[in-house]
Amino acid sequence: MLGQPSRMLNVSTNGLHGRSGAAYRLASARVLADGRDVAGAVRLASTAIAREPALIGVVAPGTTARGVVTVRAVGTVLNRPLVLELATPDGRGLLRADHGIVLR
Repeated sequence: MLGQPSRMLNVSTNGLHGRSGAAYRLASARVLADGRDVAGAVRLASTAIAREPALIGVVAPGTTARGVVTVRAVGTVLNRPLVLELATPDGRGLLRADHGIVLR
């Protein structure tokens, strides 16, 4: 599980699961390869409505949302460790997954 106690979000192959009483407002998603952002388009499928245009989407408390982050120039990052970073608009809810992400 990744996150801060006030905004707990479980990131897994099953999706993003809101584990606190507050919604997780996703504003940015980055995929880092050697410190360089290689993320392209990002989409989040969720039952919650994101009313702010700056948001990618919202994960409501107790629900699961699934997302897709495309990777630009994927051939340049094959077989290299990647880092997934998700953040809220204020940046305080930064989630970082840095183990076991490799495209083959």
